[in-house]
Amino acid sequence: MRSRDSYDGFMRLDTANKDGKRTSAPPSEEGNAMKPTKDQTPDTKDSSLVQLTTARKKASPSDVRLSNRMMVFSQLFPHHVMSRADIVRNTGLSKASASEVVSDMVVCHILAEIGQEPQEGRGKRGTLLSIDARHWHIIAIDLSQPHVIQGAVTNLAGLVVQRAEIPVADMSHLSTQLVIDLCERLIALISNPIMGIGAAVPGMVDRNGIVSNAPALGWSNVPLRAILEDRFHIDTVVDNNAHSALLAERFFGHGTPNTLFVQMTSDISAAILVDDSMIYGVGHYAGEIGHVTVSRNGPVCRCGKQGCLESMISVEVLRKRMAGENAERSSILSAAGSHLGDALSMTVNMLDIHDIVVFGPADIVNDAFLDALKQSLEEQSPPHLPHDFRIRRSECGRNILIRGLSVAVSQTMVQRLKP
Repeated sequence: MRSRDSYDGFMRLDTANKDGKRTSAPPSEEGNAMKPTKDQTPDTKDSSLVQLTTARKKASPSDVRLSNRMMVFSQLFPHHVMSRADIVRNTGLSKASASEVVSDMVVCHILAEIGQEPQEGRGKRGTLLSIDARHWHIIAIDLSQPHVIQGAVTNLAGLVVQRAEIPVADMSHLSTQLVIDLCERLIALISNPIMGIGAAVPGMVDRNGIVSNAPALGWSNVPLRAILEDRFHIDTVVDNNAHSALLAERFFGHGTPNTLFVQMTSDISAAILVDDSMIYGVGHYAGEIGHVTVSRNGPVCRCGKQGCLESMISVEVLRKRMAGENAERSSILSAAGSHLGDALSMTVNMLDIHDIVVFGPADIVNDAFLDALKQSLEEQSPPHLPHDFRIRRSECGRNILIRGLSVAVSQTMVQRLKP
């Protein structure tokens, strides 16, 4: 199973059939998936249908089968349980189509039959289905942390089952061989088949998995996807760290269908959902806000420009300022929040997004920072529009990129698996 198709298969969540049943079990952060139950009430986000957003000129039979598979997968991912009858009600598929696609997905170990419905009346009890969290494993590599590259193995439901990491003295001259070494360590920890490899990079990544520019790693035009696929013969997804983090926020956090997500780690980048479709842009570079100029008289950035957002409010820059004598911590963070608001205001107003999520260290992304960000956005919003911004710090924790990569790989590879 080998492909070099570009990863452009983020999926769209639309409103579910109001008569359909859908239930979920809360995920544990690590280890094996908890056994799902069928007696819980789903929230609004979890009662959504996912459909491919890839435009198609004409739906061929294979396109229809793929669309049906992704609809069924979305009904159950990551921790939901339902019967075939539930799937028919939720998706509008015929019984024959639903039965065919479910059977294929069970054979491929995408879905698992986990028991029968409770007896209700005299009718025949349906067989319950869930994501098969026992068969496939996914390798996820996070390159966004200072002084270390982190890796993990997840199951198909996005739960971490193994970890490994390699310390790095200088991330600004990272060797791709270290990424290969970490993948080898993780692969050695498991015996299950590997569905795919995912890598999140703090920089610009095109749709072919080429890291066109990642100053934090010292990379320029590094074909990371090709390097990993050539070495392991396993399909690989390489993406910007903010895109991966937003996937985790949406599926495992509190993300909404219209969310602007900002990642503050070794760089500053953003990702955007509009009507639950990820915005990638023509070159796959949407959300690259780190080198937007926010002060023409600001410090010189490592990119060579002056007054870039990253040179003004990166985690490293802010911590250095706050470590100085007579540093007023609250004022420094308030100014940083205002600068971020300056960089985001036009996008927020153009797209009418009110859910803004910031992922970063708690000592940086605190109340002073978030309050200043909100005030900046309100001051730059049209006066006749309601100022109901929901601005918060992401609570997805240290696994945010690992779990987001698991989502990206599973969404890509579920489309390719064949019985």
